[in-house]
Amino acid sequence: MSAFANIVERIWAMTCELAPWLLLGFFFAGLLSIFLKPETVRKWLGHGGFWSTIKASLVGVPIPLCSCGVIPVAASLRRHGASKPATAAFLASTPQTGVDSIAVTWSLLGPAFAVTRVIVAFVSGVVSGLFVRWVDRSPDPVTVPTAESSDPTSGNPWLAALHYGFIKLPRDIAKSLALGILLAAMLGALLPGDFLAKHIGSGWTAYLLITAVAIPLYVCSTGSIPFAFALMQAGLTPGAALVFLVAGPAVNVATITTMAQFLGKRAAVVHVAALVLVSWTAGWLFDRLALGPAGESHFHDHGMAPAWWSHAAAVVLLIIIGLALWPQREKKKSCCAAEPQTPAETPKACCCGAVEESTSGR
Repeated sequence: MSAFANIVERIWAMTCELAPWLLLGFFFAGLLSIFLKPETVRKWLGHGGFWSTIKASLVGVPIPLCSCGVIPVAASLRRHGASKPATAAFLASTPQTGVDSIAVTWSLLGPAFAVTRVIVAFVSGVVSGLFVRWVDRSPDPVTVPTAESSDPTSGNPWLAALHYGFIKLPRDIAKSLALGILLAAMLGALLPGDFLAKHIGSGWTAYLLITAVAIPLYVCSTGSIPFAFALMQAGLTPGAALVFLVAGPAVNVATITTMAQFLGKRAAVVHVAALVLVSWTAGWLFDRLALGPAGESHFHDHGMAPAWWSHAAAVVLLIIIGLALWPQREKKKSCCAAEPQTPAETPKACCCGAVEESTSGR
């Protein structure tokens, strides 16, 4: 079999593996968009204190926002009275996971990996909030929320959930997901199984190198999963892959620079330090306790042919991804300029999906 045919076969096999769980995740993400309104989140976060940090991290875990989309939402929370520690906790935990990425992680990497990823996202959010609270004890002025217009949409809530889950959310993650599947297939086809084990090794050196690669690389929590899967097939330890799944979505240049704008430079620095500390510690424990998916039945080279419903789900997923990618080319020039944003809400590298989320009252 040629290398090209091998890549194509792996792309389709991985799409069949991901599609049923990803579609299920899209559905539950749509339900969350109905029941977990921004104004409800703002009430939970309060104006400071340890418990607001706990609640902010807990709220952020299931919300399916990418590391770009979370920026304007966090800025809005801050503007509406959330404390600096709570905002930092939300920024740390939210982009790492979501109901969609949790489902896909369970399918591709196993239950131990999925549960650990949720725990790490929550803990890193709490630690980031506590670090920010520790270094910045200046008075935190209370912001009085301005009056907000009511949601002009008055249709069926179930249709609204489906619209969010299968149209709006895919627009945020389609590029990263497609790139992740493509890179995963190329790595699996071209790299021998022990390549990374020989050239990167394991332990702290591997964690450092993976972090250095992940920080400048923009990748969403779902799109990072097939890439991490392929890295493990090429010899990367599960702990190092876990570091990538934390650092890739949660630590990137846009998040760091924007956080420095509306929380301060010291908060941005300790935010990154907290995420690195938690991810490296979690990766080390993951490797030491041998919790990774090596040897489990679901961690395979796709030798078993997918069921017919997996093929059907893959076709549906490809249609959703195609529709999500197609209109962005038309809207890219106008969406960021559709409504003026404050510097705290819009990073220099404007993310249209993120701006759309912030202006639509997600």
